Amino acid sequence: MADFLHDFFMQRFNNLEDITAEWGYSLLDALSNYKDEHYANVFLSILEGDSTEDLYYEEMEIMKKLMTELDRVDVEKTGNLSIDQFMAALNAVFPLKQEPSTQALFDAAIQELELQVDENTLIDYKALFTEDEEGHTGAFLNTLKLQDNDESQAYVTEIGNQLEGNEKISVAELRNVLLTNDPKIDADHMTKIP
Repeated sequence: MADFLHDFFMQRFNNLEDITAEWGYSLLDALSNYKDEHYANVFLSILEGDSTEDLYYEEMEIMKKLMTELDRVDVEKTGNLSIDQFMAALNAVFPLKQEPSTQALFDAAIQELELQVDENTLIDYKALFTEDEEGHTGAFLNTLKLQDNDESQAYVTEIGNQLEGNEKISVAELRNVLLTNDPKIDADHMTKIP
């Protein structure tokens, strides 16, 4: 991505290195100053090589899976779910999440929708997937993205810790470590091992 951006600025500014460098520096400075904004942070992470460009698409896929499950559970197609239905959908999509994580998602949804919780509370789940005019998502999706990032980091760290000290490992050993850490990993994800 960094090479593409450099080439883009070079083409845009007629191969003037000084202007290209100035724009590159300004962009990095702006992204650093606004890294509390999710998409700015994602873009900065990609530019610095800490994440791949797939990160954005993976987030979109997670949100799509969740929305699909929420829609499936909403058999009456009202756009509203009971607390039990909402929690069941979260647990179906994220079976490996611990209870504190699903509770944090629930709490974020309640906060975002400004609901008072009782036995008759209905969650307007479609409202949780909206963005404001500046592209900001609410507390629910922000919590989901943060959890996904934290869980991915922990997953990679755990695998790294288990492989630490091995100069060379076979594909079979790597697959075994992955299966130990993620027993529900599917064949498609397993074959993406570089």
